[in-house]
This record gives sequence, C-alpha cells and structure tokens, in this order.
Amino acid sequence: NGKGIEDTKLKKIVSQMLSDNAPKDCIGLFNVHKRIQLMCGDEYGLTVASEWFEGTEVTMKIAVKDLEA
Repeated sequence: NGKGIEDTKLKKIVSQMLSDNAPKDCIGLFNVHKRIQLMCGDEYGLTVASEWFEGTEVTMKIAVKDLEA
C-alpha cells in the first residue's frame, strides 16, 4: 500500500542500491542488498518495483542451503 515512488526517484534509489559505493541516502537498502550478495552470490539480492499511486514492492532473492547435508 502507500502512494508508491515517482519514476525518477525510483531510478535514483535503484542506481544507488546497485552501486559499489555506499550512498548518502537509501543506505539500508544498499546494506541489505550487499550483505545478501556477499552471503549468497551476485545473482541474489533486492529488487525494487513501484507504481506511482499504486504502491511499492521490494523483493528479496536469497539462496536456501540444504540443512540435511
């Protein structure tokens, strides 16, 4: 729910989240995304999708390890 994120701001957030240097804002998304990649690999992490006046969705892709091994 919520009003979503305007397209220009969303592009900035995603760009900062995917950068190699910690941004001044959206540091939480950056940190979580990088930690997931460090633990699981570069193909894992966060994605952010938003539609103005519809809402925002953050998806987390992580690796599941076999607990029986």
